[in-house]
Amino acid sequence: MGSPLLAIFSVLPVINAITIIIAGVVIGLCAFLSRASGHIPDWMIIPPLMMSGNNPPESVIYSSGFTIVAVGLFFSQFLLFLLRRAMLHRDIKPTDKNYPLRFLNVCEFSFSVAAIIALVVQAVIPVQKNVLYTFFDFDGIVVEQDTLTHETAAACWWLGEAVHWILNFILEKNSPQLSIFRKYRSFIFKYAFAAIGIICGCISMFAKPDLPAPKSKVLMYFHITNLCWWASAVCFFLTYFVQSWQSAALLDHLGIRSFVFGALSNNRPVYGEVPAAERYSEVEEGKQKH
Repeated sequence: MGSPLLAIFSVLPVINAITIIIAGVVIGLCAFLSRASGHIPDWMIIPPLMMSGNNPPESVIYSSGFTIVAVGLFFSQFLLFLLRRAMLHRDIKPTDKNYPLRFLNVCEFSFSVAAIIALVVQAVIPVQKNVLYTFFDFDGIVVEQDTLTHETAAACWWLGEAVHWILNFILEKNSPQLSIFRKYRSFIFKYAFAAIGIICGCISMFAKPDLPAPKSKVLMYFHITNLCWWASAVCFFLTYFVQSWQSAALLDHLGIRSFVFGALSNNRPVYGEVPAAERYSEVEEGKQKH
């Protein structure tokens, strides 16, 4: 593993963190502008995420911002996938191919990419401008194709993120090579955020009133589902943010100096300098001595 490649991996934690900070700024700024511009009614406490980016000027920030976020997430998740792939080859018998966990790593990355693609679709295809009326079943209001596409992409994003973090948990919980993740409190925080995101997303998508229904009941369900979807999105992004520190710990474990997140030890061997068979023999010799 040459120095240029090490330099690329060294920026993983900071790229991951900056991407999530940009996501937070985009969400907050779009929500503020939608209210300041009068694009949402006064009774609405917090605008739905889909209504935070369907009118200019916030629509420009929404589309460009989340596209940048998607690119940053793909870059960081791809680097993390490569690091985990390398870790799954460490300190194992040469005859042990570790196929189940390696396949799980591929599946986890695939669902992450699917969620990122769904995020891009949401960014570039906004909902219709009168989307609020579709919530309350007004006569003559037709749900347009762009709205259906956006809402489908939002559901696919949530589903991709949910499966991605579930597979991520199974992989880190069952892999001896990735036990480094379980040694820090960030492991608990990361999956606590993921669990809250999954639960809130379920409530948001399935808690719907039976129409026709009284306006007060519809408004109650509207606020509940809206807040739950906000909580789901924020928790999923916070999960990625916690992952920045875990990435730094993984780089430290591999002996790679992490950019910005602290000077890490130079004495640990970088993965690739010692063949797997020699690493395994060293481990076995250490066991025999004890």
